[in-house]
Amino acid sequence: MLQFNYGGNGQTVVCGPDGSVFYDSGKIMGDVAPLIMKEVLKAGVWAPIAVSYDMTEWECRNGDKTIRGHYMLPKDYESGRLPTIIFSHGFNSTHMQVTVNYAAKIVDEGYACILFDFCGGSADSTSDGNGTEMSIFTEEEELKCVFEAAKTLDFVDPDQMFLLGCSQGGVVSAMAAADLQGEVKALVLCFPAFTLVDDAKAAYASIDEVPETVEVMGFTIGRIYYEGLFDLDILADVSRYKGDVLILHGTADNIAPYSYSEAAVEAYENAKLIPIEGAGHGFRDKHLDEAMVPITEFIKAHTK
Repeated sequence: MLQFNYGGNGQTVVCGPDGSVFYDSGKIMGDVAPLIMKEVLKAGVWAPIAVSYDMTEWECRNGDKTIRGHYMLPKDYESGRLPTIIFSHGFNSTHMQVTVNYAAKIVDEGYACILFDFCGGSADSTSDGNGTEMSIFTEEEELKCVFEAAKTLDFVDPDQMFLLGCSQGGVVSAMAAADLQGEVKALVLCFPAFTLVDDAKAAYASIDEVPETVEVMGFTIGRIYYEGLFDLDILADVSRYKGDVLILHGTADNIAPYSYSEAAVEAYENAKLIPIEGAGHGFRDKHLDEAMVPITEFIKAHTK
């Protein structure tokens, strides 16, 4: 994996193991990606930066579907079990578009990081399935499958496993933590999309009104996405988790408003909310750097 930092604005380009290139949370035309990388490097605009980790492809099975992703280990890792963070991406996203940016900033602190694509989680998902089969409930089951599979890896400390989720992945991580309880050492939620239940109810009066397929933010999902949402009290469900929770949310988020995380921190028994001033839905550049300070401190405080 190659990573390049653009000195002009602090953005990061990541060239994945398959030759794909991602910039600012978006994929750059796969087939021409190597040419783009060659040109920007030749132009002298980009400068390589040191990568302090090793990244390896990884997969596990969930029923008849394969979940694909990567695990990241500190560059100097030789043997032994490490505290492990499992990252979950958001709606119509992938692990190589978003969560890799978080993992890259904490892996060299001595953590194993496991990243994956939800089945049908986006148009660019490397895992099996498609968007018309996806819901927060299918994603929760996939996350719990990844959690169990991770325990079998020889570098994972099963007594020190953390969940970190972004946007819809934050909701899914919160749901999984509530079911897994004491197995999850602590939980980190970044701009969690707890608004998705209200969004469903605002769009449709009941499940009976939902068509077979729906386009949301340019991504086609199925009726299954809405099944179970109309009767779901999401905060009552996720607040069953009794461990420590850190929530970070942008004050300028116009997709999942900050107020939803204010309600969430009140619902949890042991939660802290940190506002990221001026950040929208997603942390980039200075906002990502700002968020990673309390995230790293929080996870370190819960590590033996």
